[in-house]
Amino acid sequence: ASANVTEAEEIDDVGDETDNELKDDAKDDNKDALTEEERIQREELIGKVMPWFLDQLNQYGEKEKNAIKVCAIDFVNEDKISSPETVIENNALYSQSRIIQLCSAFYLIGKDKDACVTFIKEVFKISFANTEETTIGRKINGSDKMLEIIDSYWEAHRISC
Repeated sequence: ASANVTEAEEIDDVGDETDNELKDDAKDDNKDALTEEERIQREELIGKVMPWFLDQLNQYGEKEKNAIKVCAIDFVNEDKISSPETVIENNALYSQSRIIQLCSAFYLIGKDKDACVTFIKEVFKISFANTEETTIGRKINGSDKMLEIIDSYWEAHRISC
């Protein structure tokens, strides 16, 4: 066998590369199909999660509720974490655990756990001023638990309508 690569072998190698690229493109097409399915599922989840989340804010004052709502919508739709225009004061009806549970809904719709923690620390600055990020992260509910909570809410809501 010759150490030199023949012209035919070079052409074969190019053909192999083209075949591999076509296979990669096919994989990407399948990936896009799954991504579209995942996108639809995510939109359905958002349709369940956001009304639930906003309804859970009913014990805040109107200004605070609207400020949290704007931040939540920016976070969900644009991955933007911003400070609310109104300071969200401590509210005796919203313990740290309750706020974390509410914001765990964002984890359910595919937001990164670290991003959820950053959202909590930014929007609820006063309530979490002395709380470590790792502590918050450990308390974020998993997707299954949140789905159970939100599904129970909607089931009760349908019964009471």
